[in-house]
Amino acid sequence: MYKNQRYLATRSGQITMIENTAENSETRTKGLGRNFRFMSLNTAISRAGSSVFALSVVWMTLILTSSPVIAGFADGMVSFPLFMSFVFGAYIDGLRTKKTLAILATAIRAFSVLILIVAIFYDILWVRILAIYTVSFLLGMTSDILNTIRASWSKQFLEEKQYKSGMSLLESVTSVAQGIGYLLSGAFLILGLIPAVYGMTAIFMLALIPLFLIKDNDATISPSADRLASSILSGLRYIRKSNMLKAIIIIMLLVNFAFGTVSIFFAYLVQYTFKLTAIYYSLLFVAIVLGIITGSIIASRIKGKVGFYNLIFLFSTGVLLASMRLFSSIYPEYLLVYIIGVMIGLVNVISETAVLTKIDREMMGRVSGAFSTFALAATFLSGGIGGVLIHFFTLPWSFVIVGSVIAAVALMSSIFKDYYNLRV
Repeated sequence: MYKNQRYLATRSGQITMIENTAENSETRTKGLGRNFRFMSLNTAISRAGSSVFALSVVWMTLILTSSPVIAGFADGMVSFPLFMSFVFGAYIDGLRTKKTLAILATAIRAFSVLILIVAIFYDILWVRILAIYTVSFLLGMTSDILNTIRASWSKQFLEEKQYKSGMSLLESVTSVAQGIGYLLSGAFLILGLIPAVYGMTAIFMLALIPLFLIKDNDATISPSADRLASSILSGLRYIRKSNMLKAIIIIMLLVNFAFGTVSIFFAYLVQYTFKLTAIYYSLLFVAIVLGIITGSIIASRIKGKVGFYNLIFLFSTGVLLASMRLFSSIYPEYLLVYIIGVMIGLVNVISETAVLTKIDREMMGRVSGAFSTFALAATFLSGGIGGVLIHFFTLPWSFVIVGSVIAAVALMSSIFKDYYNLRV
């Protein structure tokens, strides 16, 4: 579930799995345990690095290729590895410890970013595309592995009564880190493409420190091919029997696919329509994050049917997105984007709170992997399609098309009764 994890999740605004608040932050932090706090810190630092990359790769690709379609696919390539997410989830569920794999994945993230230097220095189009797409693929693969591990760890490190407070803390910390990452991306890009690459590498290296402080046994189970296949099949059966999970996967697939176009839309808006610097681009995503934080706080007070609230909030998100580009200045756009973030935060919290309690702990990795495989993987086409929409329909009409799709999906969600009637 949602980017990066959440019901609404995105590289740049997509849907993810998140949650809400309970008592005051001091009380809930003290009761959550060191392992969960270190995991939250790792998630926050990693999210900051991913945020820098998500904005930098689109901006960088537009500069190096002058093609919104190529830039869109560079953004979307992050989601391509999610086709293997269900297999990753089944494998991770078979590990007695996830720490070693988490450290390895984080190290790969740090060093793979350096491949972007090749794209910067070699003025050959196919070399630039290959280097950029390779980095996007590796970042997407390792991000998916880490998200699956964190989903299992959240179930392992928290008691059921701590789900709301724990996931609320995680969402608050990572949202702040995400906003910082977006600001850093603008600052790095002002300094130049090379400083942006080195900055991302440093952030991902820093994310290794909390992982070493998590206490976890080093003995692991290496699942055999037969056991892995059995694990995958059991996960598929588990999902097939749950109308709720199937409904969420369908809704996530459609909404995430639409949201996957947002990054290239925003980059084109700032770079070509308003002809502004990268900091204005990054501030659009800072506004989203501030909205998500606000929405998460508000959602902690909401009780009732999940489907009813999500229908309202998703529909409002679609209408607001369709309203982008009605202004001749970028500043009113920040307000619209902030309100969209509030809607996403509300959906994230409400959905995750309801769903997390419905999934068995031993199935968490497989279910998380299934959400990524079936609901997020296809979004690797979103960025490229966003570029195609801009090319054929212009940017204003592209916003209208995508916003209309999200609004239509919101209305469609009411037919999934098991999902609609979930309560928080």
